[in-house]
Amino acid sequence: MTEETATRLKVAVHIGLAMTMAYGLALSFDWSRPKWAAFTVAVIALPSVEQSLGKGRQRILGSILAATVALVLVALFSQERWFFILCMSLWLAFCTYMTGGARNSYFWLCAGFVASIIAMNAVPDPVHAFSLAVSRLLETGLGIASYTVVAAFMWPARREAASPEDAATTRFFFPDPERLEMALRVFILYWTGFLAVVYIPDFPGGLAFLTLFGALAMIKASTPQLPVSSLYRPVFTAILASALIYMLLMPRLEGFSQLGLLIFGYATAACYYFHAPRHALDRVFALVVFAALTGISNEQAYTFTAVASVTLQFLCILLLLVIADYLPVQTDPRHTVLRMLARFERSARALAGEQPAATPGWLQRWQAARDRHEVATLPGKIAPWLERVKPGLDEAALAELESLHTAMGEVRDALAQDAAPEQSSVPRSALENFAGTCAMMDFDAWREPRF
Repeated sequence: MTEETATRLKVAVHIGLAMTMAYGLALSFDWSRPKWAAFTVAVIALPSVEQSLGKGRQRILGSILAATVALVLVALFSQERWFFILCMSLWLAFCTYMTGGARNSYFWLCAGFVASIIAMNAVPDPVHAFSLAVSRLLETGLGIASYTVVAAFMWPARREAASPEDAATTRFFFPDPERLEMALRVFILYWTGFLAVVYIPDFPGGLAFLTLFGALAMIKASTPQLPVSSLYRPVFTAILASALIYMLLMPRLEGFSQLGLLIFGYATAACYYFHAPRHALDRVFALVVFAALTGISNEQAYTFTAVASVTLQFLCILLLLVIADYLPVQTDPRHTVLRMLARFERSARALAGEQPAATPGWLQRWQAARDRHEVATLPGKIAPWLERVKPGLDEAALAELESLHTAMGEVRDALAQDAAPEQSSVPRSALENFAGTCAMMDFDAWREPRF
């Protein structure tokens, strides 16, 4: 067994055990909606690396903040749905923006999607909002605790070295264009989903549709380079597999021992197959579809209506995600790459040419910090977009892309190795190597409609 295969298997077993544990404990506690614990495992297991107790603390604290925000919104706007959705969508957009940062991304991911789960379950019954919020917090907290325990005590991952993106953290604030676009997409997506629920009669799931849609919108917005079309096959495969399990296998099971083996087998197989980072969203959908469609509980019922309802909900989710690719503007990989390259070169040249003053002013320090942030983070941001540009290019163009990304990394690394980060600058040699690589690129070859 190769090291890569062993790593894939460990990650898959982690998630499979966490889902089985979450279901088993929720059923033993006789909770009404064990699927929310499974949803939580599926979402928080999105990044399959750095599984540590530090991440677990971020999940727990993020859930506590989410519960607080949800209860406040329900208490203030339970009878004012427009103000409620406005505040909820702004909160999700803010959490999405913060999720794009180098630090505490798990905290803000949980603070966003758990708030959506709790609030949208509590709004239809504001009289029992607090008890419903506590129930959802317990269920999502169980999913978080299950994954954290498994990740901490079974093949715990070693702490990774700080990345250049981590080193780019600064006391200055400057808006990040990519993160602002992510936040705006989530805001528009959530409003689109809400308007569909309000104005389309008998919309599948009703307000409950938004509980799951909020989390999936956050995840999709954070991976704009992944086309929605790549989700069609895994989603429909998961619906078919889950429907067959729900209608043909589950009625024959006796006791949780058999059901637990079924849950573990499905989750492990799905996570093993969708192991690559580019398949992270596929993995989330495969697990979420299973949890939503099977609806596992102590009072299990088997109806074709449940299968049809869940299928329609996920069809609506995919349709809204397709629309989101064109809002606020259409996402074009080539234009995105060229825009990032221009920003990178502009910041690198500014750092290479800057002559630090003896006592630089606040504006000069802010501009230098922004340029250092751009140089440190853009190579990582552009990498997944380059994968979208590659299909259809010949070997020479592919070699040019690799050289370009390598040259960007050299500029970033040269800046990161500077002993005095407050007055660091880009060496001329690294900058000229990058500029020369850009000059040799044939960007016209990207203009064919391959995307």
